[in-house]
Amino acid sequence: MVQDKLTIIVGAGLTGLSCGYYLVSGQKKCLLIEQESVVGGQARSLIFQDCIFDLGPHVLFCNNNSPGIELIKELFKSEEYIITDFTINFFLYGKYYNLPLSPLDFLNFPIPTALSFLKAIIRRQKKQTDFKSDMTSILGEKMYQDYFGPFIEKKLMISGNKLHTDWWRRLKRNYKNDILEHNLDIETIDQSSLSIPKKLMLAIRNISKIVFLPKDKLLYPKNGIQMIPQRLLEFYSQYGGETLLNTEVVGLKKSNSSITAITFKDKNGQEKEMPLKNLIWTGSVCQLCKLLDIDAELTYISCALVFVVIKRKLPKIIKSLYTYYIQKDIIFNRIYYPSHIYEKLVPEGWDALCVEITLKEALKSLGKNKTIEKVRDDLEKLGLVKPEDIETMEYIEITDAYPVYPVDYRERIKKIFDQLLQYKNLYPVGRMGSFYFSMMPDVIELGEETAKHILSTDG
Repeated sequence: MVQDKLTIIVGAGLTGLSCGYYLVSGQKKCLLIEQESVVGGQARSLIFQDCIFDLGPHVLFCNNNSPGIELIKELFKSEEYIITDFTINFFLYGKYYNLPLSPLDFLNFPIPTALSFLKAIIRRQKKQTDFKSDMTSILGEKMYQDYFGPFIEKKLMISGNKLHTDWWRRLKRNYKNDILEHNLDIETIDQSSLSIPKKLMLAIRNISKIVFLPKDKLLYPKNGIQMIPQRLLEFYSQYGGETLLNTEVVGLKKSNSSITAITFKDKNGQEKEMPLKNLIWTGSVCQLCKLLDIDAELTYISCALVFVVIKRKLPKIIKSLYTYYIQKDIIFNRIYYPSHIYEKLVPEGWDALCVEITLKEALKSLGKNKTIEKVRDDLEKLGLVKPEDIETMEYIEITDAYPVYPVDYRERIKKIFDQLLQYKNLYPVGRMGSFYFSMMPDVIELGEETAKHILSTDG
C-alpha cells in the first residue's frame, strides 16, 4: 500500500462502507478502521434461539428509488430481499391507531381530537422551528398534547418546544454537512389572502394527503439488515480495500490546514501511526472534536434493547412493524416485531419482539435483571405476551443511539463544522460523524457523494 496516497475511513457503518466501496471501485487505496469486532455500526443483526433481530427496527424506504436503494439493489440478487408495506402504529386512548392514518383511524379518534385535527388542517401554517409548534400546526393541539408531546419527552427526554423540528423531518445533509431543505407533501402556504372556497379546497387536499396516504414500500434483506454492511464489505475487499477491526483511533496529527497522520491502537494493544491523504470520519463527531481540541456541545440519547423470544405465535391484535407506547408506566417506548417484516426471521410456530428503552438516569439504576423483569411485566399488562410463553430475554445497551436537536442545533453544528472543515482533507460524515438523525438510504448516499467528491478532486 502506498501510504502517501492512503485514504483512511474511520467507522465501518453504512456511510463508511459505502464510501469505501465507491473509492476502491474508483481505484483509490483505502484503509477502513473499525473499533468493534464486526462491521455495520447500528445496522447490525443478532441471533437468539434462531430468531434474527436487528438493533431496533431498520427500514429502507424504496418508493423513490434513491441512490442508496439503487446501490443495495445492485449488491443483491432480487431473490435475496423482499419488498413489503411499511406500517407502524401507536397506542393511545386504549386503542391502536395506524400511521399513515386510515379513514377508520380518523373516525375512531375522540371527537375533540378529530375537531382539533380538522382545525389544524384548515388553518395550515408554514413550517415552524420547534417540534411542538410544527406538529401542532399539522395535527392539532389535542393530538400533540395527548400523544406527540409525551412521546418526544419519553423518547428523547426533551420537551417539544425545545426540540428543533428538523429532528422529525430528517432533512438530508451533503458531505460538507450543509442541511438540504425540503418540504413535506403538504401545502403550508400563507392563507391570509385566500378566499373561503380556496381555503376549503386546500384543506381537502391536505386532509387527503394525511388521511389517505398510500403505504410506503420497504426493501429488506431476507437474512437481516446486517446483510447490507456485510455485502458492502465483501465488494470493498474484492476491489482491494483493507480493513482493521478491533482497532481504536487514539490520536491525530495535524497541520494548519490538513490532517497528516492517524494513530491507532490495534487488537493487540499496540499503537501505530500512519500518514494519510484523506480522512473520512464516520465515528462519533464528539470523539473527533476531542482529538482535535474542539468544544462540542452536542447531546445524544442512549438506549437499551431487550430481545424477547416467544414459544408461540403472537396474537394478531398488532400487524404493524412496530408500535409506540407513550404511557409513563410502560418502561419501553417502542416494540419491534421481526416476523412482521419477514416471517422467516423466526422459526415456524414461534415469534419474537424487541423493545426499546430510553436510558434515563432512573432506569440506568435498575440494572439489567430488573429491567428485564419490568419488560416482562409490561408485556403481560398490555396483553401481548404471557411470561410462561417466553423462551429467553436478552439485554444490550447502545451508547449514543439518537442525536438530539435542540432548537439552536443548527448554530451549534455550524460552529463545530466551521472548525472541523478548516482541515481540507477531513470529511466528518454519516449518522455519527455529522450529528445526523437520518434514514439508512440517506447515509448510504452520503457515503457515495463523499467518495465521488474525493475521486473528482483528488486525482
